Amino acid sequence: MERMRAMGEAVVLYVMDNPAWGPPRAGGISGLVDALTRHGIAESKINMYDGWGNLLIYEYGRSINGWSFTICSYGSDSLRGPVAMITDGKNIVHHSDEDIIYSNGSFVQYPLEKR
Repeated sequence: MERMRAMGEAVVLYVMDNPAWGPPRAGGISGLVDALTRHGIAESKINMYDGWGNLLIYEYGRSINGWSFTICSYGSDSLRGPVAMITDGKNIVHHSDEDIIYSNGSFVQYPLEKR
């Protein structure tokens, strides 16, 4: 999760430096790392893999509030889903195959003990 947080914070810095552009319009996680490296925000050796050795997923797009981005680990099975159970109004990951999601500056779906 620290890799995801570091990468997400780098995207936030990129957006702060380039507010008219929004998040990098990169093709996947390797494109994101290339864009962040070109702008001097991240090192080219940044780790693009989750704790299970699967490539992290990067997506960007427009939202009702402007631009948005998501960095996601699809969990131990490297497949999108299943949706995490909502506990106390939060999307808490209870199983290793559930996705961990960092979006627009914070984790929106995460393991209970790791937030």
